[in-house]
Amino acid sequence: MIEGVALYYTDAKVRKLIDRRLHKMSVISANLGTDSTEKEKKEANKRIGSLEAEINNLSPNFLKSPE
Repeated sequence: MIEGVALYYTDAKVRKLIDRRLHKMSVISANLGTDSTEKEKKEANKRIGSLEAEINNLSPNFLKSPE
């Protein structure tokens, strides 16, 4: 297991917080469409980046892919 990911599997509170952020990220992505403006896409990417930073604070390396 990747170091830092263990918190997701061992701490229910951390898992719930991460899952909420992942859900928010998926909703933001799902709401983008072919008719979305560049401004809307940039704002969505900014919000997703902020959520990714929150996830990294909760469980470092969670979003990193295994090598």
